[in-house]
Amino acid sequence: MKNIFGTKLKAYRLKNRLSLSDLANRSEGKITTSTASTAETSPDYDPRLATFIEMYRYIDLPFDQLLEEMGYGEEYQSSWYKKITKGDS
Repeated sequence: MKNIFGTKLKAYRLKNRLSLSDLANRSEGKITTSTASTAETSPDYDPRLATFIEMYRYIDLPFDQLLEEMGYGEEYQSSWYKKITKGDS
């Protein structure tokens, strides 16, 4: 999965003038300062599903656009669907 969370999360924080601690407080601890910092700095960051969902709440990006930017757009979905329907999973 392509890490776009870090740049999107940081952009959200800067736009809203939030520190990492502010973000952690706003998420009621669902996103820790350590997690946010890692997401913003590690190109290989791969969040757990719960963290993915929580971060999505803060990045101000439509879900289909997020999938597209992560490389899971229509082309990926179409090839995945063809693979599944042929039984090649």
